[in-house]
Amino acid sequence: MVTPIRLLIVEDDQEVLLGLRMRLGLAGDIAVIGDTGEGDAVLAMALEFGPDVVLVDLRAPGAPGLRTCLLLCEAGFAVVILGFQDEPNVRARSLAAGAAAFVSKQDSPAVLVTAIRLAHRPPG
Repeated sequence: MVTPIRLLIVEDDQEVLLGLRMRLGLAGDIAVIGDTGEGDAVLAMALEFGPDVVLVDLRAPGAPGLRTCLLLCEAGFAVVILGFQDEPNVRARSLAAGAAAFVSKQDSPAVLVTAIRLAHRPPG
């Protein structure tokens, strides 16, 4: 049996969060282990829960998504940025901050699942 990818989500919109949980739950190999609506709370949660990947809303309240991404990457966590604007400069800034991928909220669930799978760095 394959161990699921442990995912922590930073998303403040409860409807989007519910949709993400539902879509990602259908993937079968991704387990959402926690979520927060506050970017400034995610580092403490990540250190406590030990996710394989952190999905960060670019516009999370508290700490902006790119700052949150930098902090998480410096702590050794894999990050996927989720944003509304899919513009080349936003995508480039996300990757420069250390994100493994940038996914638009308009992308299909399959694109998000693939990005999470690619961001996952199995131990060993």
